[in-house]
Amino acid sequence: MRYDQYQQTFALSALANWVGDRRGSQPALQADYQATLLQTLASADTQDRIGDWHLVWGPQVWQAADSSLSGNAMYVAHTDAMPGIGEAYVVALSATNPESLYDWFTEDFDVSSAVDFATYTPLLGTAPVAAKKPVKPGSAVISMGAATGVWHLLNMVSPSTALAPNTTLLDFLQALDGSKATVIFAGHSLGGALSPTLATWLKTNGKLDNFSAVHCYPTAGATPGNGRFAALYAQALPSPAQGAAPYQIWNADLWNTLDCVPHAWTVPMLSQIKTLYGNAPIKEIDVLVDVAIANAVASTVNYRQIANQPLTGTLTGTPTTVVQFLEQMASQHTTAYQALIASWLTPVSGTPQTQSADGAPARDALIERLTAHAGQAALADADKIEAVSAALGSMAKTLFKQL
Repeated sequence: MRYDQYQQTFALSALANWVGDRRGSQPALQADYQATLLQTLASADTQDRIGDWHLVWGPQVWQAADSSLSGNAMYVAHTDAMPGIGEAYVVALSATNPESLYDWFTEDFDVSSAVDFATYTPLLGTAPVAAKKPVKPGSAVISMGAATGVWHLLNMVSPSTALAPNTTLLDFLQALDGSKATVIFAGHSLGGALSPTLATWLKTNGKLDNFSAVHCYPTAGATPGNGRFAALYAQALPSPAQGAAPYQIWNADLWNTLDCVPHAWTVPMLSQIKTLYGNAPIKEIDVLVDVAIANAVASTVNYRQIANQPLTGTLTGTPTTVVQFLEQMASQHTTAYQALIASWLTPVSGTPQTQSADGAPARDALIERLTAHAGQAALADADKIEAVSAALGSMAKTLFKQL
């Protein structure tokens, strides 16, 4: 079945996540990623589904110090014949690496501090600076996690052995004659928060004026900023009318109604997570949600969703334990989107230099970090901090280890 323009974008976005399942040095991850993208895009199955797309920039992988995992990854693909559009470029950003503590705590979970979007300069070589608390009312702000992720992406340089070698994403895009082309920013999960943030910064700063149109297709993204940022995004990238199917809309965060991740970081939506699957209260989940709420409150930012499109999910069981809850949470955040939008492409790989990532050590380390993080969360009173820390400590023997 040939995919429509939205499904093609989603398929390319999902393919960006392949490198998240690999472990190795940064050069090895990048080389395997590039080989897989080239072979997958050239495969008969891929071309039957999405048509003739070619890798034109990157890919590139950012890796945290002392890590063997990818932290952020990005590539650009091009076609002359996207249905309903014609010439198009898709900037595909990777999702949260489920094994990477950096992704979890620095880019996904770091919402307790925020960055003023008006003075945000992600092209600099230095990391973003947090706004003073309390954050000034009326200013557009984004979470420190989103700011850091976009900073990584805009400072990436395509390797000398990759497509468009020795150029940044911005160098590449601005060198194009895009007068008849559309550029689309897409990503899932972490990529679903970073893609609208990246597109908004580039668009509002006049960096994409050489293109005929700019679209964004984020899926399963957490909230990157406050209400003023959401308004700025809507102004820069207004959502056109929806097509015949719910997923057929640009510039809206498409999210499964049973996916926990897009419930972050708006406090009323975070509270819904505790019983999202029709379950009775589960102590460990309640504690995690309380910590997430405290993290959002500590920012002094009133996080608000960007323009979004709910996609009605299907429950596959009512959990009674933390493990069952997390299993449901994982499937609703990942594979469920195949039924809601389109099936993922089948990666084609040769002989890899990298190894398949083993999640057990990362999960154990994640438990330890969660326990430590609880003590730092800006909760309302000392008694609750102690209670949350104790509860998280008791989780350590079961949470993730049983998955």
